[in-house]
Amino acid sequence: MRKLISVIFGQNILDPTTLLATCGGDRVLLQKMIDSFRASAPDHLSALREAAQRNDEISFRSIAHRLRGLTSNYSTFIAAQAAALEEMEPDQSIDAIMDRCETVIQLTRDLGDLLSVLTLEDLQRAS
Repeated sequence: MRKLISVIFGQNILDPTTLLATCGGDRVLLQKMIDSFRASAPDHLSALREAAQRNDEISFRSIAHRLRGLTSNYSTFIAAQAAALEEMEPDQSIDAIMDRCETVIQLTRDLGDLLSVLTLEDLQRAS
């Protein structure tokens, strides 16, 4: 699959089986899903970073929850990382929160890059 499934932290950041099941093997639906992800992810990521920087716990948890939902059809690993953001204790240092936040942002960007070149055939071969 042209090395599209990146392994980061020992985990695949693209879950081909889940994505193939979600799109049902439909090329048009897959492309719509990818386009939707790539269109909405940047806004989610910016909002997440801004909420973390403002130390706005309610917004931060809400955005992390939405990001978990956004990524869950593509990457169970990234969705789990977003879920961990949701569950972070508010008494953690801002540095710890920002580090975790930046990791999820980078993983989600990497996923978007993978999706930009993904074909249905690649997905079928990898699942």
